[in-house]
Amino acid sequence: MSEKTHRFEEIDTPRLVRDIKELSAEARTLKDRLRQRWVEPMGEVQSALCRLKWRITQLCILRAWQRGRYHLQKPLKRGAYPGMLWDREAFHARIAEESARAYLQPGDAHGHPLPTNDNATVAQTELTHEH
Repeated sequence: MSEKTHRFEEIDTPRLVRDIKELSAEARTLKDRLRQRWVEPMGEVQSALCRLKWRITQLCILRAWQRGRYHLQKPLKRGAYPGMLWDREAFHARIAEESARAYLQPGDAHGHPLPTNDNATVAQTELTHEH
């Protein structure tokens, strides 16, 4: 795989995995609702399910990319056409890059964790009292 812009060790993996599980449970709930007899217009529920499935796919791509793997082996049906050329690595890299932004753990330029508010206050107090 190509060089990645984000350092994936900075990704909050437990939160990513938790979000995938929570969104998957939400998708199952929507699917169950759509499988029942429709007594109301369900277009909005169908749209919500489609958006949710895409978000889950994005997060699964990020999780697979973290481990040096691909989530998808062929292009999604949406937007695909016969004879279409698909660059699997570029697609996964782009989606992983976009998705990673929400899961980056805060850190300084060297990758060290940023101080919490309490530590920052203590450090500021120490600087103030030195002079």
